[in-house]
Amino acid sequence: MKKNISLTYLDSVGSWLDESNGNIFPAFDDGKIDLDNPISLVEDEATSDWWDSLNEEDMKKCYKYYG
Repeated sequence: MKKNISLTYLDSVGSWLDESNGNIFPAFDDGKIDLDNPISLVEDEATSDWWDSLNEEDMKKCYKYYG
């Protein structure tokens, strides 16, 4: 069974956001997604530096998942 995944690129932090569950994934230099290393915004796993680096547009996309 395939998981329903909806990815949005967050340009300000070079990460991909899965809008179905609030996980973020690092982007490699070639643009590919590191799906093996999810970071949960819901579980507050992102660093404060990562949050501080978000621009206003990307913050709006992520804030709804923040604890």
